[in-house]
Amino acid sequence: MTPLNLDQLDAFSQLFSYAKNGLRLKDMMSVKRVKDFQAHTASLSYHFYGAKIDQNVLQLFQKLSEQSNLISRYKELTSGSLINKTENRAVLHHAVRSSSKTLYSDEFNRIKTFANGVHSGTITSSNGTPFKKVVQIGIGGSYLGPKSFLDALMPYAISRNDVKLKSDFISNIDPDSFYSYLHAESSVFNETLWIIVSKSGSTIETTENLNLLRAIADKKGIDISKNIVLVTQKKSRLEQETTCLNTFYIDENIGGRFSVTSAVGALIVSLVFSPTYMESILKGSREIDENSLNKNCLTNLAMLNALNSIWERNCLNYSYKAVIPYSEALNSFILHLQQTDCESNGKQVNQNGDFIPYQTGPMLVGSAGTNSQHSYFQKFHQGSDVCPVQFIGFKKTQIDISVEDPISDNFKRNHNLLNENLISQFFALTLGNQSRDPRKNFDGNRPCTLLICDQLNPETLGALLSFYENTIMFQGFLWNVNSFDQEGVELGKKLATSLGQLRKQSTSTYEGNTQTEKLLQKIYSESFNN
Repeated sequence: MTPLNLDQLDAFSQLFSYAKNGLRLKDMMSVKRVKDFQAHTASLSYHFYGAKIDQNVLQLFQKLSEQSNLISRYKELTSGSLINKTENRAVLHHAVRSSSKTLYSDEFNRIKTFANGVHSGTITSSNGTPFKKVVQIGIGGSYLGPKSFLDALMPYAISRNDVKLKSDFISNIDPDSFYSYLHAESSVFNETLWIIVSKSGSTIETTENLNLLRAIADKKGIDISKNIVLVTQKKSRLEQETTCLNTFYIDENIGGRFSVTSAVGALIVSLVFSPTYMESILKGSREIDENSLNKNCLTNLAMLNALNSIWERNCLNYSYKAVIPYSEALNSFILHLQQTDCESNGKQVNQNGDFIPYQTGPMLVGSAGTNSQHSYFQKFHQGSDVCPVQFIGFKKTQIDISVEDPISDNFKRNHNLLNENLISQFFALTLGNQSRDPRKNFDGNRPCTLLICDQLNPETLGALLSFYENTIMFQGFLWNVNSFDQEGVELGKKLATSLGQLRKQSTSTYEGNTQTEKLLQKIYSESFNN
């Protein structure tokens, strides 16, 4: 069956009409609503009593999910069908955390063996030095996802003495990223394991940063090849042209922004912490992947979140959304989520290449609370534009402090204050505050949802990742866009490559053959050569 556009579905038309009723949270909020408007899995609790929805909206959500065949399309995706029609590829990031034996399960066993060898000292650098640090070179999903995992779990791991290696990332082609290595002692290079990540092997930022690494190492007289491992597609250009210590593979049907649970993230997580951390991440992701098969939208967390997002974007006409975790460790996770969401659903055409007559992916913003409260929350509370907010909170800290520890009371008090701030912001945004002074009057009625977890640990991190990945997937199905291509990103890459080739051919005259080439070179020349 050919998927229909959102505005061709009867349930959406009914939702769109119902939005004219102007639901107000102050009129709907009650103790019973707070109790009833929740959905749960073992790892996550989704609280939607702060969303601008009632029972009628929820019934239409269910109807919309059925009319758009969300579960059937999810099953089609996980079966290996060529969902990504632009590139004629399947979409297989769910397979890397499934319980089935796949290419990835074999790769993860190889990763575990390699990581354990590095930790035990049986795998060393070219001069026999044990590795003390790992640096991953990659960009986009090869950087944001893995970095978000390491940042998210670092406090948890430090408190349990589980950090095996120091870590760093180099992503940007900006050569200043290498500043700390330019004048580093040779011992730094001998003790560092470099992970080079590029599925195709032709990502310009990654290949040029690899070339710069080699140049710095050669200048110091170091054979860096024995300190390099690759994460790439089998028989890629990177594999064929790079002498290295080992190579781990990623399936060509896993897009970069969805690759963090593959070798792209699993290798560095296993090296910095341990393979058991990655196993727990995969377990948490698998839990939500399985929950996402539920046909009832009230028990399917990701699908319910996606339906609410469609309601807010296309019926209530909100162009932004925010995700605010009350955990400093999740700051990088929001950047990863921003890339995954915006790159997936920032589209104007449907699966057939026809223009879509409605709005698709909103702009996603966010950063950790309580810092964000002292930054842009003023606009959330009283700005002329409404931005729905999704809060993420945790019942316990990552660091377990013994009651005998003299700072335990301070630690507990700070965590309680953190969560009190979260709930206070939620309350103020949804219900507001009346004042005769218009400057101090808060209308409220600004929709919010809550994601609550017991603790930020490897398993809940995996669950959070899958929750958002599957939300994005369901949104794409509803909007009838291809969430798994990125033509806008590809255009920038092509233009940069073209400009580089033109400048090599004509560095003095800057004469292109086409109007586009001439204009491209002229803009560069006026910007950087004058």
